[in-house]
Amino acid sequence: GKGGGKMTGGDDDTVNTCIMSLVTRYDALGGSGYQAALPGKAFDVLRHTFGVQFELFASPLNCYYERFCSCFADIDSYFGSAGSVFEFTPTRGSYEANPPFAPGIMHSTVTHIENLLAASSEPLSFAVVIPVWEQSEGFGLLRACPYLRGEVRVPKEDHAWRDNRAGGMARRVPVDTGIFFVQNDAGAVKWPASEAALGALREALVVPEV
Repeated sequence: GKGGGKMTGGDDDTVNTCIMSLVTRYDALGGSGYQAALPGKAFDVLRHTFGVQFELFASPLNCYYERFCSCFADIDSYFGSAGSVFEFTPTRGSYEANPPFAPGIMHSTVTHIENLLAASSEPLSFAVVIPVWEQSEGFGLLRACPYLRGEVRVPKEDHAWRDNRAGGMARRVPVDTGIFFVQNDAGAVKWPASEAALGALREALVVPEV
């Protein structure tokens, strides 16, 4: 999908009830940036260059790929959600992780991903999107991660996020953004974070498609 999950099955009443429930829940969460995401062009580069087809932090309102993890599995599962990222334990594949910019969640995300990489010898890769907060514990943990293979940093002045709460319009970014590729050995072989690949991603962020 390009900015929203598609419900499978169910009659019109069921569909309408599910849509009303999920919109009400996500509105109740608040947060001006909770539905913001990378521009579509960046997701395309991640898919074509790094094999990413799954988002670890999304919702039916802002997902770009058809499969994702999200907050509310009981309703979101009808739209492609696999439930909570912290209960999701893949052993292979390539994933994008853009957690809420909250220190505790970012730290938990990096720890969860490191544990998954340590437990698998099959190709496994994560593109982790976080703010460049040099003093945050999660950022430091990621920078010191033994599975870190490459990174892209883009100054806040040079890119924008896609914001589906505003109809998919560009939203100016309040912080520098980093995308860090953490992979086990097999993942690094299958989806190498080469200079060319990282450069293509950087260009997609600097010239966003929203």
